[in-house]
Amino acid sequence: DLVFPGRRIALFVHGCFWHQHPSCPAASRPRSRTDYWSQKLDGNVARDERQRLALEAAGWKVLAIWECETRSQAALESLADRIRSI
Repeated sequence: DLVFPGRRIALFVHGCFWHQHPSCPAASRPRSRTDYWSQKLDGNVARDERQRLALEAAGWKVLAIWECETRSQAALESLADRIRSI
């Protein structure tokens, strides 16, 4: 979602529902059309992993922050520190 080309960093801001943040209440799956949602959400997670691996193979550092973490000043400061240290 954000790219820092000089540092070769790709930062993804993942929505907890759409990217299935483990153990996050916002990632609970709908109870209707379970086949559809399982295929859709599992596909999103698989695509995220493929993209991460491809970027890392190309020499990029890949970071992710979850939607719920963007509400925490401490989590944002930690992310900024990680970006600065790379």
